[in-house]
Amino acid sequence: MSRIGLVAVLVVLTLAPPLAPEMARAEGYPHAQEPIGTVREMYDGALTPDLAVNTFRNIDRLFPTRRIAHGANVWPLPRSDKPFRQVHFQSGGREWDLFDYLAVNRVAGLLILKDGRIAMELYQYGNTERTHWMSMSIAKSVTATLIASALQQKLIGSLDDGLEKYVPRLAGSVYAGVSIRDILMMSSGVRWNETYTDPASDRRRLLEVQIQQRPGAVLELMAGGHRQQLQHRRDADRRRGPARCDPAPALAISVRAHLVEIRDGSGCELVARIGGWHGDRRQRHERHAARLRPLRPVHPG
Repeated sequence: MSRIGLVAVLVVLTLAPPLAPEMARAEGYPHAQEPIGTVREMYDGALTPDLAVNTFRNIDRLFPTRRIAHGANVWPLPRSDKPFRQVHFQSGGREWDLFDYLAVNRVAGLLILKDGRIAMELYQYGNTERTHWMSMSIAKSVTATLIASALQQKLIGSLDDGLEKYVPRLAGSVYAGVSIRDILMMSSGVRWNETYTDPASDRRRLLEVQIQQRPGAVLELMAGGHRQQLQHRRDADRRRGPARCDPAPALAISVRAHLVEIRDGSGCELVARIGGWHGDRRQRHERHAARLRPLRPVHPG
């Protein structure tokens, strides 16, 4: 059984930034005329498999886009003289052939780099090396890269600076006191429901604002909307009165990946959902957790 060492980097394919529809047609983009779904259908999971593929590679037809030219020094990705041909591995207690795995999981494209060279490049569902594809959470990696560049250029003083220093609109919101580092580590401590298919989730509220394409609307939601939620929570706490819980010093700590949840053993929730708990960051996270106030009792009375 062949095995891919840690020196190999596996990434789901992400190609060049998408062109505006008129630019795509002018440059002969092969998928420009395909039928696509709507953004809400995409988030509801209501697209047929074929229509989902068409939509994912034509995302520029759903959101405004801008082409960003590459720099003068472009790093080539040469092909390896020892490409991977037969790849087998184990996953979930089962032995897999790579092509079976890609088919079962509907992977649209795969690029494997080993020692800086292309060891394997595969496409499915009509995609080619010219296909554009939506990046989704890869945008977070791009953002982190831009933050590093801003640090190097002294446009940002420190990763431990508070967000409101650079985005004053966040002052007084639940993001007040949250650092740039916290955001990059996805450990702001702010409650967020990412469920795409839930029309009432935070992610769907953000989507509706994105669809509006109104300047400043996203920041308004993140600052004002969360501030409103915080006030509603405080008002509800005042109406409910102090929580009655059994006096118990024990803490229940659960760890999932980079997320730490702390709840007190008395049945009252200690509102501490902390990511990136490690090294010299622990003391800072403990202070951050101490700032958070208890929510409603899990078992009142």
